[in-house]
Amino acid sequence: MKKKKSFFSTRARSKKAGNYTLLRWGNLFFVLLSFAALIAPQVDPRVFWPIAIIGLIMPGLLLAHLLFFLFWVSRKDRYFLFSLATLVMSFTAIKGLLGFHAFPATAASTTAVKVVSYNAHLLKAVQKNNQAISEKDFGQVLEDLDADVIALQEFVPNSTFRGPYLAAAKAAGYIHQSIATNTKQEGARTLGSLAVFSKYPLKTIDYHKFNVTHGYQIVEIQKADKSFRVVNIHLSSNQVTAITNELAEEGKLNEKKTWSNIKEVASRYKNGAIRRSTQAEIIQAKVNAQNSPTIVCGDFNDTSQSFVYRTIKGGFQDSFVKKGTGFGASYAGKIPALRIDYILASPNIKVLGSRRRSHYFSDHYAVEAVLDF
Repeated sequence: MKKKKSFFSTRARSKKAGNYTLLRWGNLFFVLLSFAALIAPQVDPRVFWPIAIIGLIMPGLLLAHLLFFLFWVSRKDRYFLFSLATLVMSFTAIKGLLGFHAFPATAASTTAVKVVSYNAHLLKAVQKNNQAISEKDFGQVLEDLDADVIALQEFVPNSTFRGPYLAAAKAAGYIHQSIATNTKQEGARTLGSLAVFSKYPLKTIDYHKFNVTHGYQIVEIQKADKSFRVVNIHLSSNQVTAITNELAEEGKLNEKKTWSNIKEVASRYKNGAIRRSTQAEIIQAKVNAQNSPTIVCGDFNDTSQSFVYRTIKGGFQDSFVKKGTGFGASYAGKIPALRIDYILASPNIKVLGSRRRSHYFSDHYAVEAVLDF
């Protein structure tokens, strides 16, 4: 009796094996990079910083494995198993970028709270050469977000210019406000404010600045007989936006300037990752000291495949990984698929849904979560 050939028989693929030798080695190389990205959150950049960059490119690695998987399946080649196994092991990272849950209506629960975190880019519209948006437009954005609590990073820092925007927030229903502003002056304005707007009474618990622009803010919010705390954070930036935009638009691998820019990006990312690691440990200690149900939100300036994210998250729930809807990338710049803005909830809070919102004016998307107490 003639022996039946397997679907992916060795003989069937061996005829053209020579044509794909380079591709096979490339596939294995991406597998190794992906393993490094998966362990990157366990490695402190202060000890070994290059692995942090590998974690940063995880979205690109996932796309590469999807393409490898489809290619090898189409060729009936068992090499598809390498990329399939990598995608399975990367399932949590995939859930951080793609959510398949339906977003809930907050009216479904009287104890639910809708929380939004938004890096407001100093209220300057990136689509209009960083011109300041009007207080009317700002109020319209707040009305559209229609949250119970909004945590802002990079809010208007100078009290001279902030007044009309605070009035617009109150007109939109956010009558309770906590502004954490740095005191260092640069010209006519201060740099880097954190703000929490709430439709429920709040009191400021703590504020700490790491530098002129970055820090954390803790407020306690009372809704009926329930109280909870919001930790609003903005960690140190990599300071690479202008360089990466130039690389995306004009970078050519055969030009010396391109490689110089790549080296500069790596150097700045190294410095930023090291600073954020220290900041993350400070925040983790603060978060662990909270007794009330706690929400941690803000711009981490790092992906979920990072030591910083793992340190701050601890035993908290990532709202998008838990109940995300749609595409989760929160950075609206030229580097695609970066999720660096988060809403985390302590274990005693139920996550009902999470999603990113429209691209309003900032170089970040607003991120939203519905949480039930």
